[in-house]
Amino acid sequence: MVLKWDASRSWNIAHFTWDGVQVSSTLSQIRAGLASRLRTITGLTVYPYPVDNISEVPCLVVANLSGDFVSTFSGAGFSGEIRLVLLTGSATSEESWAALDVFLQAQGTSSVNATIDGDTSLGGLNDVTATIIRFENAGRREVGDPPALWVGADFILRIEQGG
Repeated sequence: MVLKWDASRSWNIAHFTWDGVQVSSTLSQIRAGLASRLRTITGLTVYPYPVDNISEVPCLVVANLSGDFVSTFSGAGFSGEIRLVLLTGSATSEESWAALDVFLQAQGTSSVNATIDGDTSLGGLNDVTATIIRFENAGRREVGDPPALWVGADFILRIEQGG
């Protein structure tokens, strides 16, 4: 995988090929593609991996992965879910609650769902299909050590890789 920085201040993924044939996308490429796609939402900070400290909100963290290995035409693939954790700000801030509602909408320029639906290949990963299947745990939550109260939600993203 080769990552190239472009003028729009984002990473573009150049895929592995072998004799001109695309090799299966890696989980690292999927994380990078997902983060790049979600960064198209104005004002949203995206962390492709869990971090110890959140420095900017609103933010979205590509958190836990779970899945199964599957047989595909080209060999093996991956079918699973990725948990995306959205934090919009302090639980005592009315703006944090309003921002949460905007990110949870099914449509719109700040909709996490619509952003993924706009490019389910996550930037041209030929063997990947990504779909938000639900959001959950929308509301107040404790984050950090010592814990602070934040407003947030979890998105469950379905990934099919291989083929």
